[in-house]
Amino acid sequence: MPSPEKTEARYIEKNFRRFIENLDRIDFRDLSPAQIQSLKDSLNHYADYIAEITKDNNNLRQSTDFTNYLKAAKELAEKEKKLLETEKELVKSELQNQNKTIIIASLSIILLILSGWVYYYVYVNRKIRSQAGELNKRNHFIEFLLRELNHRVTNNLQVISSMLRRKMRRLPDDKARLALQEINKRVIDISAIHVGLYSKNDAELITLDHYLRNLTKTLEKLYTFEQKPVHILIDSPALPIAHKNAVFFGLIINELVTNSLKYAFPDTDEPRINISIHKPKPQLFAVQVRDNGKGLPPDFNLEEAKSSGLKLVNLITQMLDGTFKMSNEQGSKFELTLKLS
Repeated sequence: MPSPEKTEARYIEKNFRRFIENLDRIDFRDLSPAQIQSLKDSLNHYADYIAEITKDNNNLRQSTDFTNYLKAAKELAEKEKKLLETEKELVKSELQNQNKTIIIASLSIILLILSGWVYYYVYVNRKIRSQAGELNKRNHFIEFLLRELNHRVTNNLQVISSMLRRKMRRLPDDKARLALQEINKRVIDISAIHVGLYSKNDAELITLDHYLRNLTKTLEKLYTFEQKPVHILIDSPALPIAHKNAVFFGLIINELVTNSLKYAFPDTDEPRINISIHKPKPQLFAVQVRDNGKGLPPDFNLEEAKSSGLKLVNLITQMLDGTFKMSNEQGSKFELTLKLS
């Protein structure tokens, strides 16, 4: 059912159309004031109707424009949303590409470093192997030269000893012959020390007790007293020592044992020499050589003695910042301390 407002509007519109259709037949002079007023009221009503319709149309148009605006804004928002999503995907893709680039660059740098390290390692190893090979060749050559040198020294000492023996046999003077015999024994002693030091392949170290046993065996063969065997007992640890230190031990033991073999046993039935070497402290050696012979003379004075061997022992001891003591205790007794690095 139509509303009262729409019914009134249709009534006003119907009257206004009828008025327009009959407008040429109306004589306004014949109209009464009431009719004229009624006509005015009708026109005013229609004018209000027209104004109302116009207002409704404007509101409708405004409402349509706002709807269109909302629709356009929504479409714009959708477009912007899609644009943002597209931009987000682009940024994400760009970040992924940057990450890939960083990863590839990092891997390239790592591979480059590893390649450089491998090259350097191979190059250094080759160089080290080459240098090691050269050093081995030089070491072998040096060892060969040392063996050849030692062999020639030994041969030369043997030649000198042979020449001295030949000369001794031709000398008519007993004193001269004894002097040459003493020199020949010294040469043999030196040869024995040299062979004991350089007969091993080790060019730096030698075992002390083994070296002393070989040395004393040679001295036993050289010195005898009326065909009596001399027992030499050695108490020494199996210490590896340098050749330069072994030379000092060899010279000292050689002189002290030789001194006992030459002078201590004219009346001893069972000649015996005891050698003791110990190491009470690092780099400090205690040496004792004693025999059961007749002992040193009561008025023995090293400074005035004619024995060059004991003076040599004293000189070596002073060189090594050591001590040298001599005494008689059921025979001769020699005590030394030596500082060796």
